[in-house]
Amino acid sequence: MQRQIFKHIQAMKTNKSVRSMFNTILQKVLLIAILGISLFVISCQESNTVVAPTSPKTNASARLATDAIAVATNDTVYNVTFQNAKGLTLTAKLYVPALQPGEQIPAMVVMHGCGGMWSNDNVAANKMKTNFNEWATDFTTKKIASLFIDSYTNRLENGQPIVEFCGRTPLNDSICSPVYERTYDAYAGLAYLRSLPYIQGSRIGLMGFSHGGSTTMAALVNTTLVTKSQWTVWYQNKTYNVAAPVARPAQGGFKTAVAYYPGGGFFSYFGSVSDATKGKYVNYAPLLILIGKNDDLLAATQVQYDRAKLNGAGTSIELVTYENANHSFDEKTTGDDAVAKAAARTKVSSWLAATL
Repeated sequence: MQRQIFKHIQAMKTNKSVRSMFNTILQKVLLIAILGISLFVISCQESNTVVAPTSPKTNASARLATDAIAVATNDTVYNVTFQNAKGLTLTAKLYVPALQPGEQIPAMVVMHGCGGMWSNDNVAANKMKTNFNEWATDFTTKKIASLFIDSYTNRLENGQPIVEFCGRTPLNDSICSPVYERTYDAYAGLAYLRSLPYIQGSRIGLMGFSHGGSTTMAALVNTTLVTKSQWTVWYQNKTYNVAAPVARPAQGGFKTAVAYYPGGGFFSYFGSVSDATKGKYVNYAPLLILIGKNDDLLAATQVQYDRAKLNGAGTSIELVTYENANHSFDEKTTGDDAVAKAAARTKVSSWLAATL
């Protein structure tokens, strides 16, 4: 039987038309076989996307920051972007502690100082300054998510990203004013965190350092009590018209705030720094201010604190000063600054435990 089939095939091969038909059939058979194998592979791949993973997703490449927590996670860091109300795209680092499915936690928005957020001003390295890394670890340990916002990289000055913004005055600070520009960044961070399914939207605080400390204080102003027909700043005996402060969102603002060594004068944005009775500074949420006694910014910050106590509507505000401590003491590791750093962090821990 096999010999007969073989002879039949050989006969077909000797016939040109039959041979052509045979090759066509063979090609179609091979094509169908290849197509079948491809569909099988695709089917297997698609089935893998809907099957629950057998191990937790624990890093930014495995899941998105906006994903709901479906399985237990480990501590995770995300590089995220979002826009503020003026349409500026902001970049930030989001630190999320280990979570269980359905768990919700509080969060903090963190604003850097005039020197920026990145170690050695190297944005590409994606490494924050040491004290910010310490805070991220501290928050994570306390089961608090933290969002560190970069206010500089996507803001252009003379066509170039801002690297530092220190020593500015009303003559050249409007592009990134801590009082009426970066406050938009802070509230953008608040809105972004509220969009995440694992964050408690009513338990989000704000923390800022130096330039960012001024932003923190300005963001906390109660705009229902402090109003002006035209907001201004004063510098070198001249008055300049500027933007009004950002109003709280309809669903409420920050739950609490911490301002490290802020510049509290604000160029008289909230009234004369020479007299606490002129103008108003009223915070709408509990505010803790931490500053060294050797800091040149203490006098103006003290006035804003006094003004808030004088004009306030019962909202908590506390000013803590540290003996022999200088500006930026949270970044220091030796001497009186290091002592102040440790004491301040203990104070912040108890403050957040009570107010966040």
